[in-house]
Amino acid sequence: MARTPKTQTTIAELASKAKTALEHLEVVQKIEAALDAEEEALDALEASRGDVVLSGTSIDEYHQQIRDGVERIKTLSAGQAKAQKRYEAALAQEAEQNLIERTEAVKAKQVPALTEAYRKLHTAMESLLAVTADIESLGGEIENHNGLVEMRGRPDLAVSIGAIKGAAKLGLGLNETAIPVLEQAPDEPGAAFALRQANAQHRALRQNEISDPIKTLGLDAMIALQRAALDMGAHEQARNFRLVSVQKYQMPDGHVVEKFIDADPAYKTRHHKVRMDGVTAGYIPDKPQLGTASAKA
Repeated sequence: MARTPKTQTTIAELASKAKTALEHLEVVQKIEAALDAEEEALDALEASRGDVVLSGTSIDEYHQQIRDGVERIKTLSAGQAKAQKRYEAALAQEAEQNLIERTEAVKAKQVPALTEAYRKLHTAMESLLAVTADIESLGGEIENHNGLVEMRGRPDLAVSIGAIKGAAKLGLGLNETAIPVLEQAPDEPGAAFALRQANAQHRALRQNEISDPIKTLGLDAMIALQRAALDMGAHEQARNFRLVSVQKYQMPDGHVVEKFIDADPAYKTRHHKVRMDGVTAGYIPDKPQLGTASAKA
């Protein structure tokens, strides 16, 4: 009988000192251990019930032990329930405190950093607008010059904007794919060979267009600005900037059929990076084709 008061005293000492959720959990676990011990002792008493009379043990004393064991289990169970509530309350309080501390940490670090990032974005957009204005102005001047020399009969003096842009791309990661020259199979019809050659050349040209560092980064920047500067979510972007593929197929009778297909979101990745013509875009379909175009739906 002496072990129970000792256990209860130990539990009482732990409970009086418990402040944190971990300390309250220790109290719960201590009570659970005492409960397990009492249940095992009661099971042992029940198992020996048949020997009470035969062994000469006092029946009244045996019954008293049974009643005492049952009552101890009831009392420990009630203590466990209360200790569990204290533990859950402490756990909730700590979670609330952690949330408050996390909020304060975000306000101290992320909020000023994001504020500065928005200011940097504004400065970058001002620079971007200035650069694009220069590109349009300078390009317009070159086009005016080209129109003049063409009118005067000296097209050889025209300046190629495409060549200027190509030179600007050097060192920016452009890896051009060579335009393939296929050989016609002996039994291959001329029309079939022409289509195969056109498809191969088209794929090479499209690959070069996809690997174009200016267009690739331009599209990434346009999508990023829609989210960061215009506060567009993914669904709004899908409505306002809808990627569409136009696939062209040549039918057996020679006419060409066009199919307009919405780009699956899975294709909107760098691996299927897209064509940009001004503000329109499209993705590369996997099937062989004569050509692709893009549209803003």
